[in-house]
Amino acid sequence: MTTTKRKNPAKSVYEQAPDWLVYSLFIICILFLSACLFAILHINIIPYQRLLDAVAGAIGFKSDDGVMWIINLIPVVRDIVGAIANGFIYIGGFILFFLVQLGKMLPKIIYKIPNVLTGILESAGNVGFVNSKDSGVVRRAKKALATGYGWALGYEESISLAAFVLDFIVCLLAYPPITGTTNPLNALTSIFTVLYYGQWQRISWVNLILFVLTVYGVDFCLNQIWAFKDLMKAYKLGKEKNAR
Repeated sequence: MTTTKRKNPAKSVYEQAPDWLVYSLFIICILFLSACLFAILHINIIPYQRLLDAVAGAIGFKSDDGVMWIINLIPVVRDIVGAIANGFIYIGGFILFFLVQLGKMLPKIIYKIPNVLTGILESAGNVGFVNSKDSGVVRRAKKALATGYGWALGYEESISLAAFVLDFIVCLLAYPPITGTTNPLNALTSIFTVLYYGQWQRISWVNLILFVLTVYGVDFCLNQIWAFKDLMKAYKLGKEKNAR
């Protein structure tokens, strides 16, 4: 007596979808998020350009009364120097933005490298419990040995927090979500005032959207790209397992 193999009714449409369709969807999503990331990067650089522009103005590079007053007497030279200064401000803004974003994202990048995480776990040895009778040096030595290379990742996480605070302040100055604010402290207190009294007309919705994009846009796009890449790996792994 022969038996026919039954099809598993629990198989979903997604499991039956052809590989080219699944991979195409993943690739389209990644390309779309990459395009959004480049657009958000341009928006993110502007606050740092404004910061450097304000610093240049404060030290006299954009004022007739500052150190550039002699150059300002010659229009052609003034225009050339101004163009060069604007170029330096753009490049400097990009470099400053890149360093801040690197500081923010570096711990997340490290958590995506399995070899580094494995090395950190392997370096964290068991050196015994810290005894209350141990001297301060011995206690610190035991804690350092127990931590291993993990201290480096903890340090990068502290740098990431500091970079996030700096990015938050710079973006808040560039795109204040509440009209009539001139500094970060005033902007933060004004938010609570607007929410408490319902002064919704004071909210600059364009600045609010730009502020959210500049602070969280890069993180969101990168995390989504990493998520889709890991989902592609998970799909391939699941396919290989189901084929056994």
